[in-house]
Amino acid sequence: PILWVGGEYGLQTLDLDMQIFRRYNGANQKLPYENITVVAPPRFFQEHSEPSALWVGTTMGLTLRQGAGGSSGSSAWRYLNGPRYLPGVDGTIQQLAVLRGEAGCGGCS
Repeated sequence: PILWVGGEYGLQTLDLDMQIFRRYNGANQKLPYENITVVAPPRFFQEHSEPSALWVGTTMGLTLRQGAGGSSGSSAWRYLNGPRYLPGVDGTIQQLAVLRGEAGCGGCS
């Protein structure tokens, strides 16, 4: 299992099995915005062992990372902000909900 923690300076992960600590920020992992308010961590599909999406709320919008289940950091971030993606929101994401059975972004493109 991996513990995900967000804060003012980005994301940190701790792989509890391997005891490896990793930091995600704009400098080392191109995290679009570092002031993290909420994290919906990725989940793995047992039958395929494929990582799902990591959703990160910030004070400046929403960030998505597809295929973010592991600690390898091999996928790109997608930054979603403004009325097109978050109508009626001032930019600060305060809560995220993960629906059971969802693989992540679904129909996002």
